[in-house]
Amino acid sequence: MIDALKHFAVVGVCFALIGGWLLTLVVNTLLGTALESILHALPEKYYLGSAVLTVVSIVLIALAMFVGNRVFRQRLHSPRFTCSSLFVSTALVLVVVLVFVLPQLSQVVTQYASHTQYFYHHSSELLLMLSLSVARLVVLPTFYYLLGRTAFHGTQSI
Repeated sequence: MIDALKHFAVVGVCFALIGGWLLTLVVNTLLGTALESILHALPEKYYLGSAVLTVVSIVLIALAMFVGNRVFRQRLHSPRFTCSSLFVSTALVLVVVLVFVLPQLSQVVTQYASHTQYFYHHSSELLLMLSLSVARLVVLPTFYYLLGRTAFHGTQSI
């Protein structure tokens, strides 16, 4: 259990949450400004602009997870770090992702509840609104687990 908490603290908090968030903040600000100058509107106004920013964010956070796992494996690796430790660590990351994604999903549900008639005629809009939040919710913990598998057997996968 201690190994799972160490892995979560190093990879999940320090690298994925803090490092990934800072990378996302800097890169998405620059990218958003560039897209705004090209589109002459905020990129979030269009689904494709939001999708690009979301994909870039996911890639940057996954890159931070990759680096964090390498640091963990080189400096803090313990032979007691097992598959169950990785599952616990991944569950903790899922909770962190839920903390950030649930407010977004709540906004979508509120928007749907207040404009049911509109979404009845434009059902694809609802799917588009849900897709980016659900993508973050599914992809980030999946990357965390897949990248973390190397932490307990070097580069060998399970």
